[in-house]
Amino acid sequence: MGFNISAKLSLIYNRIIEMGAFLGGVLLLFMMLSVTLEVGLRYFLGRPTSWVVEICGYILLYIPFLVAAWVLRREKHVKMDLVLGMLSPKAQS
Repeated sequence: MGFNISAKLSLIYNRIIEMGAFLGGVLLLFMMLSVTLEVGLRYFLGRPTSWVVEICGYILLYIPFLVAAWVLRREKHVKMDLVLGMLSPKAQS
């Protein structure tokens, strides 16, 4: 039988994680461009937008949740290993 449910679910889960990371990147790019637009409109034309600050606040809330699983899967998250680095190799294990 060529159908493995565990492999299929793992593939779906990995795709969801990749989509979350991609969406987080798109949101970050949108936020960078919209803040640049806001600064330009405010200082050069004297006409600020009313939505950029509020939308960017929501984006800043959701980006960490979208990319956390992706970062954790690659083990690129911040680790507190100050004490661990001071121990001997035997104590570390």
